[in-house]
Amino acid sequence: MSYDSNITGCFDFSPEEETGPIWITDYMCTLFGMDVAAPTKEGAVSLRLMKHKMFGTGGHPSTKAAIWAILKLTRTRGSGTMGIKEEKAPMPSPFLEIGNSTGLLSLVAATAGAEETFCASPSHEAGALAEDNGAINGHEIKSLHPLACLTADEENFCRFGCIATQNGGDQWVRDMIPWFWGVVQPGGWVIYAGHTANEHQSIKNLLGEWFDIQRIDDCCGWPVLVFQKDE
Repeated sequence: MSYDSNITGCFDFSPEEETGPIWITDYMCTLFGMDVAAPTKEGAVSLRLMKHKMFGTGGHPSTKAAIWAILKLTRTRGSGTMGIKEEKAPMPSPFLEIGNSTGLLSLVAATAGAEETFCASPSHEAGALAEDNGAINGHEIKSLHPLACLTADEENFCRFGCIATQNGGDQWVRDMIPWFWGVVQPGGWVIYAGHTANEHQSIKNLLGEWFDIQRIDDCCGWPVLVFQKDE
């Protein structure tokens, strides 16, 4: 387990989103660095977002932290002749974003190579927006209802390679943590962000009842937890 309190990188967003939802202008572009080891604007990817008043441009620290945790899953640590080094790894798939708004986490995962991406929000409007944002960026994002996709029935049992949320402070998301274990693949990942530092310990303990903790990162006082299911 490691702790990183200095998440930095290449992000371009509206700073007003740190305090509330913003009006996203027509086909606003949000930028993020794809290279975790050495993020630069030259190596960044720009994603287009449909016009809407919504969180989800990457401006909130919890969103930055979640994006960075997702991208770190595409890097593995291996040994070589020069010692320990980071190597590229495939993006875990299928990928499921819980509590989406614009579907930005799903877009990042798809851009990073996830073969299938899904989102789940109680809001039908948010689900439709995520699907539209996927389409204008050349990706298919499928919207699911959270109660349906997190039911560990035959269809969903051990289905997802990674579940991620930037709305971890919402009670309905917390209530679904026990369901995550049934629908995540063995060796799969849970990325949990959006809760405050005051909520951190209780959520960490709850996730720890089901998964093994791998990382705790922090962006401007907003923690992100990275857990993995046993193989």
